[in-house]
Amino acid sequence: MDVVEKITEFTYGRKADIVVEATGNDLATALKCVTPGGKVLPFGMDSSITTTVVPNDITRWAIKILGLYLGQNTMVPSIRIFREERLNMKPFFTKVIALEEGLDAFDMLGLDLKTLEHHPKSAMKVVMRVS
Repeated sequence: MDVVEKITEFTYGRKADIVVEATGNDLATALKCVTPGGKVLPFGMDSSITTTVVPNDITRWAIKILGLYLGQNTMVPSIRIFREERLNMKPFFTKVIALEEGLDAFDMLGLDLKTLEHHPKSAMKVVMRVS
């Protein structure tokens, strides 16, 4: 399966606004999957991998590469801060649902899973909580 071809087909030629490269070994493909003006978020970590990047492709199409690190000691404090409601997260999402209702999120975000047809959204972002 050619990932770039599939993403291009799925997005009707537009490509993805945000590409998360979590494997740590294919930044070059991630850059081919992002739309002009989009973002590539590489957080997979494999220091043995190198790649060739054409700077003109990044500057010409205004692609943003945002490096980030999610290590073993970052998720637990993040979850605790979220659970303790120490940050006002309400502006960041429009609906909160139970994890068990996860499939309903697709409908809220404008995709009918049965027909794969798009329809008006009832939410912009959905958070799923464990009951």
